[in-house]
Amino acid sequence: MIGRTGSPLQSAQSSPRVTKAIREDFIRKLTELRDAMLDHAKHEEYNDFSKLGQELSPGELENMGRAAKLAVAIAPTRPHPGVESQVANLLAGPFAAMLDRARDAIVGKG
Repeated sequence: MIGRTGSPLQSAQSSPRVTKAIREDFIRKLTELRDAMLDHAKHEEYNDFSKLGQELSPGELENMGRAAKLAVAIAPTRPHPGVESQVANLLAGPFAAMLDRARDAIVGKG
């Protein structure tokens, strides 16, 4: 188990079992993931959202915006093992979100 003083990445980087080649491969793959996510987000912003703006009424767009804000407000801020299914998320998600936000406020992350 990793102590509170170091992150898993810091521990892996200082581990004698993690070679320079493994670290470089990890950084390369992480960079590829980041780039793919940014490309996906740009595609949504420029293609999908503009199509929604053309095809939906202002009222429908406002409703979608409110629904998105509500989803963010009731979603947990960190993963919770055992709450992977849609039903579990609907039942436990708001409570987990409340606990997460309380924790975030206490430790100064909110």
